[in-house]
Amino acid sequence: MNFGSVSGSGGYGFRDNAGVIELKNSAGTWDPVATGTVGSSFVNDTGDTMTGSLVINASSATGTLDVQNSGSGRAGTFITSGATAALYVENTSGVANGMGVVAINNASVTGGGHAGSFTNTGAGNDESTIYAFHPGATATIYAENTNASGFGVYGVNTGNGVGIYGVNENDGHAGYFKSSAPAMATSTVYIESTSTSPDSALLGGDHAGTAGNLIKMGNGANPMFVVDRLGSVYASGTLYASDTLATQYVSSASIAGQTAFTATGGNANGIYINNPGTQGAPAQFIITSGGNSNPSVKASNAGPGHAGYFKTMGPSATASVYITTSSVTAGGKGLEVDHTGTGGPAALFTNSDTNNQNAVVQINTAAMLSGGRGLYVQHTGNLSSEAARFESTGNNLATSTVSIFTSSNNAAGMGLSVLQSGQGSYAGMFKTTDTGHSTATLFVTSDSDIVGGQGLVVEHTGVGGSAAILTTTDNTSSKPAVKISSNADSGSAYALQVTKYGNDAPAILAEISNNANATATVYATSNSANGNSALYGGNHSGNGKLMSLSSAGTEKFVVLNNGKIVIPDTNVAGTATIAGGTSCFTVNTGAVSGASIIMLTPAGGTDTFGGLRVTNKIAGVSFDACTLSGANAGANYPFNYLIIN
Repeated sequence: MNFGSVSGSGGYGFRDNAGVIELKNSAGTWDPVATGTVGSSFVNDTGDTMTGSLVINASSATGTLDVQNSGSGRAGTFITSGATAALYVENTSGVANGMGVVAINNASVTGGGHAGSFTNTGAGNDESTIYAFHPGATATIYAENTNASGFGVYGVNTGNGVGIYGVNENDGHAGYFKSSAPAMATSTVYIESTSTSPDSALLGGDHAGTAGNLIKMGNGANPMFVVDRLGSVYASGTLYASDTLATQYVSSASIAGQTAFTATGGNANGIYINNPGTQGAPAQFIITSGGNSNPSVKASNAGPGHAGYFKTMGPSATASVYITTSSVTAGGKGLEVDHTGTGGPAALFTNSDTNNQNAVVQINTAAMLSGGRGLYVQHTGNLSSEAARFESTGNNLATSTVSIFTSSNNAAGMGLSVLQSGQGSYAGMFKTTDTGHSTATLFVTSDSDIVGGQGLVVEHTGVGGSAAILTTTDNTSSKPAVKISSNADSGSAYALQVTKYGNDAPAILAEISNNANATATVYATSNSANGNSALYGGNHSGNGKLMSLSSAGTEKFVVLNNGKIVIPDTNVAGTATIAGGTSCFTVNTGAVSGASIIMLTPAGGTDTFGGLRVTNKIAGVSFDACTLSGANAGANYPFNYLIIN
């Protein structure tokens, strides 16, 4: 039975085909009519609703169901309110390419949509957006992306569940992600989070099994990066902590206050590096920034152990710790030790091998400038502590506790220089506390053959104190405080030479402060049989006196430069003038006594008036000098006087 103008099989309508009732729509094909009520065995292609279930059973090699929509709506919508899946897909194919679901997006423009999108909009739903289960040995979910800007898997969850949830109960992978583009410049798996919660993490997991690793990544069949169940990290390559390597960094801690590596644990080693090879450095800590004032390595220990421990095992010929610096600033140090505690030294260097003849500490410097020092010790503390202490406790020691050698040929090169900038202590102190000690507390010797080579030079540039004080404090001692011996045979070699460059003080001051002393302040002896020898000798090339001896500040014995001996007492000399028109002049002086001899001599003038005479002498007050004739002087008449007592 046909409808329309065409009859037969070329038209459309109903027909009996060997007992099978078939139906054909306009421009359609003849198809069997399903068993049942005719009115409910088909739906209209537009605007119709199917109330029962639909079963499509085909054995064709083409698609069983093809749903297309060229508009902006969905090609298909599956909604269920039951306890089963809204869309259930089952594949029983035994071939390699038999897949349950294939989603293809042919949009060739940027942002052309996802090939598949699974969204969970239920706010109270804590189940997975995608739940994949496969008991086989292959991947539960296999996602492949060959487009540089696309996604292999894109999961979104707006509820309390997870975006993608994979379970594997066999030897396969619960999730498998693969990028097949050989020039891929992005990550195979990219994780992004906008959470502000401190408990959030880009990647997390819980390994509840009894074996296996937390993370295992490899290159081919070789594991390259592993995090085991205890949190230990194993890396077969270099562990970088630099943000300058675009694809090879582990830590980009480049903000002030960040730490590139932190290890906390009660009993574990913080860092353990073992190098069994003959090459390579086990550890290097380097700061390449010239403006960074922080240390390359900082070690702290709050316990009784060492903050750092360095040990060389075996017959090593190098240092256990080698420190070098190329700093050109004044504060650049190779090693600085700061001890802020109250116990123990700031640094301790020990040589426990009794057969080792080398120095416990050896310091070398190649500095050529005046400020370059081989050793510099500064003590800023107070009380009775020491800036440096050298002590030898072996009583059989046959060498010096401190030996100082210098090979300098410069006049300013010294084997030992001691500088004291304080006010109340010595620049150096040498003390022997053993009463049975029979050698010198300080022994100075020199083999120099040149004029400037001295055994000992003491220079005092201050205004107070003496250049040297040599004192014997034992009043029972019969030895001199100073003993100077010389075996020199040269006429210019002295046992003692004193040179004074000042103006007012004597070159030598010999003083006895004991007022009961019964011996000479200066005592000289000689056993020379040479007629040219003398107890005292000297050469005065200036204009001063050869000798001047005083008592209570008054000269009593004088040897002048010309060899004359003067024995002054209270003699007074002076000059005065008899004024013109007068015959006398009164000289006021307390040196006049009743027994004084006063001598007058003219000092100028042409009229002698027969000479000068002394009149009216008053003891302790004055005397008058007058013309001998008593006539007045026509002009000023100067004269000299000498009072001899």
